[in-house]
Amino acid sequence: MNQKIVSFVRKIYWKYPKLRPLMTLVHSNFFIKPSFRGWGMTTEAVLPWDDEFQGEIFRKAHEDAKKSFNFSKDVTGTTSKTLDGLMWRHWVVSYCINHVFKFTKSDFYNFVE
Repeated sequence: MNQKIVSFVRKIYWKYPKLRPLMTLVHSNFFIKPSFRGWGMTTEAVLPWDDEFQGEIFRKAHEDAKKSFNFSKDVTGTTSKTLDGLMWRHWVVSYCINHVFKFTKSDFYNFVE
């Protein structure tokens, strides 16, 4: 039964291109349960910081940043509420820095974003 509905909706989707934006909107708002939404990105994938090793440290650092930083909207436009939407970006930066520390032997690091 469910497969028949999916097949029917797909036929409508391809036959009537003007309905595609509306159908996409309905699908993304009512049928997809994203695991992450922010920074112009939505994903249903398992989040990389949902593990018990590096992820635990990352999540703790994220919560510490939300509690400890004095956010000035005038300077960065970032608030403690918008910080959650930047987690994917922060994970990438964190992963890259860990990778550098693990695979390079240097006394001095110069990071530029």
